[in-house]
Amino acid sequence: LVGQRFERKYETFVVDSLSRLKEIEAVRLAERLFDALDRNHDGFVEKREVLRAADALGDAGDNAEKRWTEMLHTLGKNDPEDYRIRVTKPEYVKYWMLHFHEEMKIRGEEAR
Repeated sequence: LVGQRFERKYETFVVDSLSRLKEIEAVRLAERLFDALDRNHDGFVEKREVLRAADALGDAGDNAEKRWTEMLHTLGKNDPEDYRIRVTKPEYVKYWMLHFHEEMKIRGEEAR
């Protein structure tokens, strides 16, 4: 964790992918990523689904746990230890779009 940002493969993959797209396409990509994470197709992603995806993309263990905690904090869900906390598709998209815009500012780039 660097400040409130993660320097990890999962973050890099998502932000780099989003940076190549126009805003509406970026939202659609984030929605498709959510759908891929939502393995049981219940309309929510849960901690285990996020950790599984992070692990598959090279973020394992503590890094994946920190990603989940940071996502919940950003979304105003303040108890990352509560196993019942789930993230909806609109929340997931909101998180990544906020993160995307923040990263673009840091890089000195504009979202298209």
